[in-house]
Amino acid sequence: MKRLSALLPFMLVLASFFIAPYVPHVSAASEEALQEETARRALRLSGEEKPDAARVRTVEDWLARASRNTGETPETVLAACVRNVRYLFDAGKVPATPVELLEALNAYSTKNEILNNLLHRYDAARLAAPDKSHGAAMRALGEKRGPAVW
Repeated sequence: MKRLSALLPFMLVLASFFIAPYVPHVSAASEEALQEETARRALRLSGEEKPDAARVRTVEDWLARASRNTGETPETVLAACVRNVRYLFDAGKVPATPVELLEALNAYSTKNEILNNLLHRYDAARLAAPDKSHGAAMRALGEKRGPAVW
């Protein structure tokens, strides 16, 4: 029994040596594929079933910029946008899309800004707009007169 316990660490190292080639590794190619799939998911959630490559690239760039500015992953940014779309519909029956919120994040997020702060400012501006449109909310955010968030 003592020999078996002495050999156990050696056996674990040996087993990990043989298993290592089968463990999936994240490569740059798979990260790019993941970002593209996240952009396509955002477009599908916005009702665009077959977007062209330029549209996917644009949304992918918006996700990447929002991710860099907030320090969150693109998946987290998209999830927050989807959550806020649901909030907008529940709060004011506003038919928003995740891509509209991504556009706002792209246009008005700054480095190291908390993701939810900008999304809350957009929500408040959209709900306060007379026609509750995306354009009115973007103008309000651009004029820096959107309602303050605590």
